[in-house]
Amino acid sequence: MNSGSITENKAAVSGGGIYIDGGTATTGGGTFTMYEGGLTKNEAAVSGGGVYIAASSGTSSNASFRLEGGTVAHNTTQGDGGAVYMEDGSLTVVLGSIDDNEARNGGGCMSAAA
Repeated sequence: MNSGSITENKAAVSGGGIYIDGGTATTGGGTFTMYEGGLTKNEAAVSGGGVYIAASSGTSSNASFRLEGGTVAHNTTQGDGGAVYMEDGSLTVVLGSIDDNEARNGGGCMSAAA
């Protein structure tokens, strides 16, 4: 995604703005890269107000979220990971910002990966 925005979305469970599937051991997981974009004011009831990176059904996930120069801000959840919740997979931030997100645990980011 280049210079766009994902704003004011709601999820009944996880991934208010973006839900990245962990895939399977053979298919691999999804990847989402955001360049200079905005991910703001999204809500999820359980986890990952902004982004939820799911575990794979196999042994390890290669699902990933990469933020380059963008902003993840003002996202909320009643559970874990206001901005980003990682069940598995990876998060990379290059010259981006994660600001003013809210959650019960991990207002910015929460990782449940082993």
